[in-house]
Amino acid sequence: MHQNIGEKIRHLRIHKGLSQGQLIEGLCSVAYLSKVENGKTKPSSSFLARVAARLQVSVAVIDPSSSDDFLQRVEEVLARVEQRTETLQEDDEALLKMVLLEFVPQYILIRVVTVLLKHYLQRGHVAQAEAVYEAASKLMDLQAMDVTQHQHVYFHLHNVLGKYFYMKDHFAQADYHFLVAEQCIDERHQQERAKIYYNISLVKQRLLEDKSIAIFYSERAYELFMKQNDRENVINALITLGVQYHFAQQFERSLHVLEEAERYIEQSASPNKASNEVMIKYNIGRVHQSIGNEEQAIAYYEWCLAQAVVPTYKAHILKSLVEIYVQLKQWECVKNLLEETLQLTETHAIRSLEIDLQCMQAEVFQARGDEQSYELHLKKALELAEQHENFLLIKRIATQLGTYYYDQRFYKKAAMFYAKALKRT
Repeated sequence: MHQNIGEKIRHLRIHKGLSQGQLIEGLCSVAYLSKVENGKTKPSSSFLARVAARLQVSVAVIDPSSSDDFLQRVEEVLARVEQRTETLQEDDEALLKMVLLEFVPQYILIRVVTVLLKHYLQRGHVAQAEAVYEAASKLMDLQAMDVTQHQHVYFHLHNVLGKYFYMKDHFAQADYHFLVAEQCIDERHQQERAKIYYNISLVKQRLLEDKSIAIFYSERAYELFMKQNDRENVINALITLGVQYHFAQQFERSLHVLEEAERYIEQSASPNKASNEVMIKYNIGRVHQSIGNEEQAIAYYEWCLAQAVVPTYKAHILKSLVEIYVQLKQWECVKNLLEETLQLTETHAIRSLEIDLQCMQAEVFQARGDEQSYELHLKKALELAEQHENFLLIKRIATQLGTYYYDQRFYKKAAMFYAKALKRT
């Protein structure tokens, strides 16, 4: 059943941020508009024309008797945005959101969901992206679609769904959607293939203890970016390879690709040059930290901290400094830096660090002999890992808790956490 006229007027009014009084000032009474919005009276054609003008839309948008005009308008907006001839304007955004409340052909619905999710993710509007996903999941089964027809449409849908779940730290679901997107890529579109390989590598890095599959995808992405002379993404791929070689304890290879990324940065005129430089030096610092060169690592981290503008980068740098000062048992530095990291993480809702910081606090409490707080923070970290479906961290933290309870001779509790860890192996 279509939305009625009143529901459409209310939807557009709320989207515009207008009260009922503001919308109909000089036109009619608030009571009359309320009756229209609640479907208790049928508005006249002249009323619709004046309200449509106030809402800056055509009458066809709010009149369900003009469904063909409505779909035509939707198609026009989609065509412009999909062809990247323009960004999504506010009025067009309102129009596409109305599609989520209508019965429309699935082919159109998929394209609308894709455009809206991409629009909100690019702007960091998490709540709006979540609302679009929730609405879409009620209208269609996003994991049971026949992708053999309109493959390019399904490619863009699953690609943006992968990004949506990656943003939410739901890596298993992100992995599923990126892999489906990979199956839908046209062989002619090697740029899209390179980007999908890169995204899959990021997810595999989060999901798998063995980093060889993540490295495989990153190397394929790097090769394709090189063939296309896409220097910006070559730099991104090199930085990611540096991180993954580091995780795989291939420290020399990690330093080599990070230094190669530095050489590309020197010749870059990209607006991301400064932030990429921070990422490169931060990861070089991490390699030095891993091989026991604490002084060099601290020097890199302090340089990065002075240059970093993005709160997420600052929080990661501070966390790494905390790790070093824990090893050095400089507890005053640990306390101050940990407080600063926690404040930054809470202020900017940096969810990716919440679990790590809980684990770090647990280790600090254990080092200082506070077993109760150690146990409390590890359990909180495990709870967060389960919420985010981060299977690697679930396995690691559950194993840590199992060992803790085993050492305390609480064998039933130990067995429970070891069993939880085994489920994620």
